[in-house]
Amino acid sequence: MLGGRYLVGEVWGLRGPGNVYRARDLRTNEPVAILFSRLPDSDEADGWRSRWQRISQLTGEHAVRLLDVGISDTRVPYVVLEFLQGTTLDILLVRFGALPIDQAVDFLLQACDALAEAHSIGILH
Repeated sequence: MLGGRYLVGEVWGLRGPGNVYRARDLRTNEPVAILFSRLPDSDEADGWRSRWQRISQLTGEHAVRLLDVGISDTRVPYVVLEFLQGTTLDILLVRFGALPIDQAVDFLLQACDALAEAHSIGILH
């Protein structure tokens, strides 16, 4: 249990700065993804939280929605993200090989839309 709200389940993936877990928001009964992060120094927790809260301003259809930001009782920072079903581009490429040009361009334009939105609010990825 995390923050009295999230029932944390299995590891869903490993992502650079931390592990991603599948979880359930007990208030909404919706699945969510929780990224637990590592901070080099616990004094950086406030800056970490404010950076992620800026990311919560992203509302476009091509960016994952950030739902919550917190620090656990054991001082481990976490972010709660919408849980997306599907597959990753690398798995898609392994499974099917090179994409048709129109599909590759469509995926690239979606990524550009998300990056443009992030850049418009001062977030660099």
